[in-house]
Order: sequence, then structure tokens, then C-alpha cells
Amino acid sequence: MQPITIQIRIYPSDPALLIQMGNEYINTVNRLTEQAEWQGSFPKLTSKTVQANLPSAIKNQLIRDAKSIYQKSKKDIDGHSRTA
Repeated sequence: MQPITIQIRIYPSDPALLIQMGNEYINTVNRLTEQAEWQGSFPKLTSKTVQANLPSAIKNQLIRDAKSIYQKSKKDIDGHSRTA
């Protein structure tokens, strides 16, 4: 028997929940990015170590996004300091 893959999309019936989760996502990404800038490097994080009221898959994505933002901001700062 051949396995079959099914993709399921969940649409929230409560728009307020979607807004709340979006705000939680943005706030957490900003907090992690600021923390990394303060420490001078991006810390090793997992969905267990991130404090946010979000599903673990979303936490993993926000860790990747925060790390990417930190690396871009670090690259911009390094580039400006060399040209100044």
C-alpha cells in the first residue's frame, strides 16, 4: 500500500485569535532580536526555551526569522562602520 500525503489548512473562526497570535509573533521576534543584539550573538534557542503563547512550529519559524533579522542588521551595522 502506498502512503498518501494530505495537506490540511486550518482557518481560525475567530479573527481576534489570529490578531493576538500575530502580535505575539511580532513581539517575540523583536524581543529575541533585541536580546541577540545586546548579547552580541544569536543564542541557541528551541521552541521549548522560547517563552511565547504559540504552537511549537510557529515558535521554530519565529526563531529562524529573528535570527535572519539579527544577521541582516549585524551585516548592515558592519557595512556602515567600515564606510564611515
